[in-house]
Amino acid sequence: MDDFTPYRRPEVKGAILHRDALWLATLGGLFRWRDDRLEPVPGFAGRPVRALAAAPDGVLLATGERGAPLLVCDESGAILRRLPDLPAPEAKSLLVQDGVVFAGGKTGIWRLDGEDWTAVRSGRPYEVIGLAGEPGRILAFVKKQGPGRDPALAVSVDGGDRWRHVYEGSYADLARAVAGDLIVTQWGGPHRLGDAVVPRKEPVTAAAVGAGTVALIGGSKLELLHGGRCHMEMKHPAFAEAEILLLLGDHALVAGVQGALLVDLSTGLFRDLFGDLSGGAAADPSSAKVKKLFALDGGRLLVTASFGTFLSEDGGSGVWRPVHADWSVLDAAGVARAPDGVWWLAAQRGLFQSPDNGASWKHVKVTGRPHGFAELTGIAFAGGRLALATKAGLFLSGSGGPKDLRALPAFGRQLIDGLAVDGEARLIVASERVLYRVDPLDGTVERLADLPPGTEPLATADGRIWLAGKAGLFRLDGGTPVLVEAVAGPGELHASVGDGGLLAWRGDRAWLAAPGATPGAGDWRDVPDWPLGVKSAVPAAGSVIATDRQAIHRRPVA
Repeated sequence: MDDFTPYRRPEVKGAILHRDALWLATLGGLFRWRDDRLEPVPGFAGRPVRALAAAPDGVLLATGERGAPLLVCDESGAILRRLPDLPAPEAKSLLVQDGVVFAGGKTGIWRLDGEDWTAVRSGRPYEVIGLAGEPGRILAFVKKQGPGRDPALAVSVDGGDRWRHVYEGSYADLARAVAGDLIVTQWGGPHRLGDAVVPRKEPVTAAAVGAGTVALIGGSKLELLHGGRCHMEMKHPAFAEAEILLLLGDHALVAGVQGALLVDLSTGLFRDLFGDLSGGAAADPSSAKVKKLFALDGGRLLVTASFGTFLSEDGGSGVWRPVHADWSVLDAAGVARAPDGVWWLAAQRGLFQSPDNGASWKHVKVTGRPHGFAELTGIAFAGGRLALATKAGLFLSGSGGPKDLRALPAFGRQLIDGLAVDGEARLIVASERVLYRVDPLDGTVERLADLPPGTEPLATADGRIWLAGKAGLFRLDGGTPVLVEAVAGPGELHASVGDGGLLAWRGDRAWLAAPGATPGAGDWRDVPDWPLGVKSAVPAAGSVIATDRQAIHRRPVA
């Protein structure tokens, strides 16, 4: 019931400039840009490729297929050889330094010694998302490590035998680029190692350093800095959320979930490389994801995808059109309506508001006090105040309005799994397997109950609270979770609310309770022909709209 084909772009996971060509690793195959055109590399169509590195005799790549083979290809893309299999999950980063192959993944760094892999740095977790080489040292960009799952920058000066952390950041302040003692981090931006920083209002999702220039993607801006000062700034919604940035002389490659853009640094114009690709190779549904569905006012539905954000004005039964947003890609965690009727959206790395019921989304630049958000996990309005659930605590707006956000001391820097608002305008908060009730006006926190792992709260229009997760669906009776037997069963249960009522689904079955129902055993109706693999769904009036991340499905209900 949708045709997103013109908008789909394969997610780019890696890029290198090797000899006369720019190579792109994507979830939809391996591609090569040369002679002013993009071409799929034969033999890799539809095969996910997750990492690339230049090798002396060609290109080293890691596929995302079963067994996660590491392959070396020649300039034409022909496979020269297969390396020994990694004794670990798939590689997320690769490097060839002085003829030695290194691979980074979720559990550490591996080095190929002859025909055997050696774990030179490991941990659970020790997730390495980038490897880089400089004369005399190897750099590892660590997404999470240690008890606090904090990011780090690891350096080895002896070929990988020993590693030292030269940077350890707070949660989600990832190192994006480094040169000497200059580092660029997600929330600290460019600064010297060891210097105190003020959190940015826009995250740095990609950066590159070279020849006295620092380039970074901050929100929807591409910035070039010389001597610490901004020399050039270009802004476009398509830049947001890019995680790859390469400086290519008078051009720059900006790439990530949105595909790949080749930017002319002298004019600010850019070329959508996959938009030029003919034959539908860039439109493989498995290489681009439809992520979340949200119900807005008047039957409007919002869908956020890895390739853009779209709106339906008729409950999902007709055309989906792209919205105007400051960031084209909104990696949404949740939406909430403010008392004045304005919709707000919490993306993982940004906050947005829509004055026109989802037709446009403006980025709201905010920071938390006394510390930053890390990433957003949920949003609500209670007692006239904005509440943000984050990976570094619960934040509430103060007298200064939505931009005056302060962390509630009771939660510190705890991960907030979810929040909802009950019928008395109090916050119901799930954090670290405990359910709390919070008064948004005075900040009073009341512990209600222990929770099974992976359980999140949601509220129906009448203010009743429900809890959904791996242990099933529960209703909150006073302060006690009570299992809803009508939809009980093995496997994780998901739930959502909308104009059509309360929806619960698991595997190939889904149930709908009409608005205002108790709901007891007799209040649930089966949703017919439920598709497998549904990740997000909304009960609209007369139908349920769902996505399995590849397409949107509509199921009429009586």
